[in-house]
Amino acid sequence: MTKSLYSLLSIILGCFVVTSCASVKVAESVYSPPDHARYSNLVNLPYNYDTAWSKLIKTASQTFFDIENFEKDSGLITLNFGTDDVELNVNCGEIDGVNYVHIRQGQPDTSISLSGKMNLLVERIGEHSTRVTVKARYNLDMVASGYRCENPSKKIETCKRKVPYSENTNWTFDSNSTDSAIVRDPAKGTSTERTCAPTGEIEKLVIMTIENA
Repeated sequence: MTKSLYSLLSIILGCFVVTSCASVKVAESVYSPPDHARYSNLVNLPYNYDTAWSKLIKTASQTFFDIENFEKDSGLITLNFGTDDVELNVNCGEIDGVNYVHIRQGQPDTSISLSGKMNLLVERIGEHSTRVTVKARYNLDMVASGYRCENPSKKIETCKRKVPYSENTNWTFDSNSTDSAIVRDPAKGTSTERTCAPTGEIEKLVIMTIENA
């Protein structure tokens, strides 16, 4: 009788353990897109048009921006830029409270680059006043490369044949705008869409440099 009771208790306990294990779920992540706040990209200078133009050309030539083109008659100056500090200048949201770009930069098989063009539109608004509108177009590239298992159902650690891969994700957005892209293998529980937006730091730097010219 005692033996039968122990057997019964073992069966019940075993069922409880199996049921408990089966109910354990893998924690899902949460992706939060950027809270994109608009920022100012205008500056008014207390100079006439000719003086403001001369100061802008001189200032641009002394910064890390490359002057691609300038046309005084149309009031347009085009600059090229690139930076390694992607996190400072781009907001791609967060996964579980951690900056998405930071997570990707921490992976050894991922490279991230940020470049773009900036237009400075110079306009006369008075005899001794000139307005400059700063507008940038950003190009964010994220390239993941390495090796994966030829048989997608197996893990890389146990597969017999590994094949190389390279995947590129690109976002293109302007000042005060956003862009979204579809990513491969998103974190469990999150959508495949990732949204990126500029922080406005590059525009602020240009405006501050212009104001101090």
